[in-house]
Amino acid sequence: MKITSLKVDSKRANEGAWVKDLPGMSDLRLRVRGWQYEPYQTEVAKESAKIGPSGRQENRADGPLLRPVFERITGLAMAAHLLLEWDGLQNPDGSALPYTLDDAITFLTHPDFRPFNAFVTMACSEVERLDSNRVQASVGNSSLASDIKSSGVSEPNT
Repeated sequence: MKITSLKVDSKRANEGAWVKDLPGMSDLRLRVRGWQYEPYQTEVAKESAKIGPSGRQENRADGPLLRPVFERITGLAMAAHLLLEWDGLQNPDGSALPYTLDDAITFLTHPDFRPFNAFVTMACSEVERLDSNRVQASVGNSSLASDIKSSGVSEPNT
């Protein structure tokens, strides 16, 4: 195994990049940061520390967080710090659903949207991979982004 296969792209993970072609995502692209983004880690730790025994397993002050509590904390932090934009998400009528922080919070915290949360989770892991062919240049929801998407051009690996 080459040591470079274990290397991450910390700069890209902190700045964020578009991730495409994850299994089950169809044409959805997500612009995300990686898991080690410090403000995300800080918020999860700070909010978790605020949770008393009633939000923890076995009502223990030092117990692990209950799953719904943990999912709410991480979902809110993902919306605030990791998910930056999306492209290719549609309303029920087929029209484009533009990114908003309110929608991101809903989609990342509501139990009925767990599959969306799973896509964001995969994308946050993928953006850190140095050798990923699923990460694109961060160009936004512009016509250039659509051109890149349709041409299959990806951000060069460095």
